[in-house]
Amino acid sequence: MTDKRTAWGLFLLVWGSCAFFFGGSGFNQNSTFDQTRAIVERGTLAIDAFAANTYDVATWGGHVYPNKAPGLSLIAVPFYAPLYFVEQRSGAAVGQFPVLTLNLYLMTVVLCATSGAAIAVMLFFESLRRGASRRWALGIALLVVLGSPLFAYSTMLFLHVPSAALLLASVMLAERQRSLAAGVAMGAAGFVNYLCIPAALVVGLMLVVSPERRWRAVLLFSAGGAPFAVLLAAYQLIVFGGLTTTPIARENSAFVTPGAVYGILHAPSLDALWGLTFSPYRGLFFIAPILVLATIGLTRLPRSLASATAAIALYFLLFNICFNGWHGGYAIGPRYLLPVVPLLALGLNGFTNRWRVLLLIVGIAGVLLNLAVTAVDAQPPDSVRNPIGDYVLPLLINGEVSPSHPIPQWLRDLYTGHVAVNRVAADEAVPYKLHPPGSPANEWASFNLGETLFGVGELTSLIPVILWLIAGASWLTFSSRKIGGPPPPDARDDPWRVRAAHTM
Repeated sequence: MTDKRTAWGLFLLVWGSCAFFFGGSGFNQNSTFDQTRAIVERGTLAIDAFAANTYDVATWGGHVYPNKAPGLSLIAVPFYAPLYFVEQRSGAAVGQFPVLTLNLYLMTVVLCATSGAAIAVMLFFESLRRGASRRWALGIALLVVLGSPLFAYSTMLFLHVPSAALLLASVMLAERQRSLAAGVAMGAAGFVNYLCIPAALVVGLMLVVSPERRWRAVLLFSAGGAPFAVLLAAYQLIVFGGLTTTPIARENSAFVTPGAVYGILHAPSLDALWGLTFSPYRGLFFIAPILVLATIGLTRLPRSLASATAAIALYFLLFNICFNGWHGGYAIGPRYLLPVVPLLALGLNGFTNRWRVLLLIVGIAGVLLNLAVTAVDAQPPDSVRNPIGDYVLPLLINGEVSPSHPIPQWLRDLYTGHVAVNRVAADEAVPYKLHPPGSPANEWASFNLGETLFGVGELTSLIPVILWLIAGASWLTFSSRKIGGPPPPDARDDPWRVRAAHTM
């Protein structure tokens, strides 16, 4: 099996695993898809006609818009437009269940599941480039994407996984001195996710300190990102009245803290630092323990790549511990940190064979945790302080949360079932606002494809995806062969890596 065929198999395995699940709607997903619908169905950027299903809004000039970067909404347009045309011609009710839910699911698969699978493929090729065997490169890709919150967020229309894929692509391309392509990827990342924009400075610095074509590389990098900067500035001028006026300046007052910088930033918080790193509440290293080892392994990467990764990760962390909404609301893990997860994962190439058993044990534990989260509900309320132990696992095992777990009674009454318990319909901001309990719109607001065979909320509905994962991973592993030949260029300058290349 060639590397390209292996990569296609890996892409299909991850993409199919993510597409099997639909995490459902919510403020974030709805506002993004509302704008896609507004552009295609009404020829406007304003979401006035659809905004009743979200509070993630910004207002200006008497109109309502999403309170986020426009990239994901606009990228969805060429995919949604032909779908809408066909549905409209067939007489389908595109604004009602089940068509509305199906369309949101399809856009999620196209944009987010595909991005998650793309991250896996990029990590696979990067591991090969650094001397890993094909089997271990597959292991790294699967353990990171399926063993971290990248899995869950690949099943919902959030901007975090697409921007993570673009940021990873930009850094990898910059290291290879493909400056123009790196700039395009970085520009697209910023167009999708405002938080990625400062990372462009770090990637530009990587090019400045590179041994070849320094300033020419920076100019090409800037040229690649410039069209996206122009588009973003034009959008902000048209929608919010200023070239540099972001949605934050026009945001829903419920998300603004009086006296904070830009209404959202305050002094660094130790509670947020703990909460984002190791806590069971939103801790990245709690829900994805393999990233602890990956972070340690960054020290074994080439200096420029390790420094760039560390700088980007520290910037994201610093922003989040100063952010008034660091917990992400109804979310699992630190969703605003997700763009740095694939970059941290590069550190897994810094371990020799003797560490592999530990990496596998920790990585598989992460896969099981994130599979449970993705299956049950990737949007536990922010009032649940231990969402995995007190919410996800009790539902997965028992189909309900017992009084012994410290969660609000309303949540215990509202969310029942073993899997897919998010019951916020795609046209609602809160459950049962438009549809009565037990209605199809709420029961199928989130789902996995196995429920069509085994029944709504049934634990047995996970059998197909478990078989898919086991069969796919086994086939890829056993059909792969050890890669021979000399170590990659980076390894020749590092005796430790030469040893790693010959033992992996």
